[in-house]
Amino acid sequence: MIDDDRGFTLLELLIAVAIMTIVAVPLSQSLSLGLNTWQKLHQEASSAEEVLLLRRQLLKWISHSYPADPLREGDDVEYPFVGQQNSMQFISTLNPNPQSDEYYKVNLATSEGNFSVTIVPDHGGVEDSESENSKLFAVMIENVESVEFRYFQKQTLGGVWLENWQNQLSLPAAVKIRMQAIDNAFLWPELIVPIAVDEWSHCAFDAVTQACFSGGSAG
Repeated sequence: MIDDDRGFTLLELLIAVAIMTIVAVPLSQSLSLGLNTWQKLHQEASSAEEVLLLRRQLLKWISHSYPADPLREGDDVEYPFVGQQNSMQFISTLNPNPQSDEYYKVNLATSEGNFSVTIVPDHGGVEDSESENSKLFAVMIENVESVEFRYFQKQTLGGVWLENWQNQLSLPAAVKIRMQAIDNAFLWPELIVPIAVDEWSHCAFDAVTQACFSGGSAG
């Protein structure tokens, strides 16, 4: 057996480095591409899950809108549902429970690319310190370019979608929500939420006029 301790020549080292470079570059590119693809898929999955959770939450809140008596505190009118093109405020049970009679004022709006919710306990239209201290604000989803609300009003034959719901004693039959993301950060299929209740609360029905009394006249 012959021992050779000469090692590698400079030429041999250069050739070895060149071969390693040729092999490593496509391998590195492949790993980078795979990592970027995984990150993109992860982000898309996270966005899709975030959108799904938000849609479920909005469905629960809006569908359980409560037609609170607009005159429950006297002469000051407190409409139960006020809707505009890019924001809306309504009374809801949030978490429907037959053993609980707590209601909350929910405000949905978009500001600086964030779709947010503000929730305040509703004490019969009275804004007290307890309500203010219990106010909750949360960003529901980011990267929002625009939000569009529409409100369905029933008519004798069918109905019509309105841009605003103002000065109404009753609730809309449904709410339509369209949302556009910045740079297509997420996809938002049009959401239509039927509202479970469309009659006034504390209704004192008059058999003669076939209508409800509200406020103090409702008793």
